[in-house]
Amino acid sequence: MLAAVAVFGGIWWRWAPGWWPDIVVRVGPTDEMRMRAAASPRAADPTSIAARMLFRRIRDGKIEPAAYLRHRDPRVRNLVAMAMGHIDVIANESELVILAADQEARVRARAVMALARGRTGTSGHALVAAIGDVDDAVRYQALIACGERRIAGCADAAARALLDTESSVRIAAASALAAIGAVEHRDDLRPLLADADPGVRYAAIEALCRLGDERVDEIIATIATLDASERARLAALAQDLALDDRQRARWEALTRTP
Repeated sequence: MLAAVAVFGGIWWRWAPGWWPDIVVRVGPTDEMRMRAAASPRAADPTSIAARMLFRRIRDGKIEPAAYLRHRDPRVRNLVAMAMGHIDVIANESELVILAADQEARVRARAVMALARGRTGTSGHALVAAIGDVDDAVRYQALIACGERRIAGCADAAARALLDTESSVRIAAASALAAIGAVEHRDDLRPLLADADPGVRYAAIEALCRLGDERVDEIIATIATLDASERARLAALAQDLALDDRQRARWEALTRTP
């Protein structure tokens, strides 16, 4: 009897912070209850017991996530996007495109993040469109995804995003332009060398180097404005530029490991 109480007490103690979602996912009578429970604030992280068990049921074909694409609860739609992104992006790519246009920003951001591993032209167009989203997290994820997929059609939208009010978006835009080799937008990148945010200046230096910019002295002058640790990470980028002896000596002096 005491052993049974001890075992039960141990289980209760471990489950207490999130017992309801976990129990519902384990024994819930309907898929609706399982989906809503796993989408609760306590269980919405993909590492939670509830989410892992639900993802397993979706992976094994016991729950059809497409049925929940237009669920009234945005937490459920967010969970669907997260599950599709973790289980099989390619098989669920068309559904993720739908979620990338969801009315809820966090759902759009989750779907766009997953589409970074997509392959179709349709999802590529959805990512380019998402660069103009009203939510900065969606814009950021869209630019990262376009860069990772090397979507050349994102160049003009990424160039416009260089003027974004959010520094994280400007950084992602610079990285995307570098990733797709958009040398025609080097002039759009150069103003970022004078950006107030050092992270943006770093991203602009990196992008212009990767694009083989010829205005090397401007890049070197901007490197001098960064912290020593940031400058050291730029040392190898000298190989992407045509440096004369003076410029090379200055570059090496600035990027020497402190």
